Amino acid sequence: MVENGTSICQFTAPELDEEVRNRLSDALLTALARLEAVVTQETTLLRENRAINLQDFNQRKTQGLLELRRAISGFQQLTTTKEIQLRFAHLSELLDGNLIALQHHLKAIEAVTETIIETVQQSESDGTYSAISIIDRQVKC
Repeated sequence: MVENGTSICQFTAPELDEEVRNRLSDALLTALARLEAVVTQETTLLRENRAINLQDFNQRKTQGLLELRRAISGFQQLTTTKEIQLRFAHLSELLDGNLIALQHHLKAIEAVTETIIETVQQSESDGTYSAISIIDRQVKC
């Protein structure tokens, strides 16, 4: 377009039809649901003090965030709906709860580690593992 002898370049993103919008919205909601499920499962296991593979959950959450990021990048041209805003708020709450559960888990690990260290230090200091006590035990046998 030329206006007063000056070229004006304008780019307007093409309007997305309703089917494409619905697909993008569904992809985003699906990614949110998957990530919510992983976070909820991990938090539940941590709160129940059950055995958990943190590396596996870390990998699953990372994958979920990658999927969510991809869904968001396709969604940027759309106006977010109230449902999507609520789902992000819910995910944020789940992540806050997950963080608290992980912090408690780490504190428990630290307490167990400290107990083990103290036990080892005490057993070393009472002569149980000294060279003389080992020789004494061998002589008695």
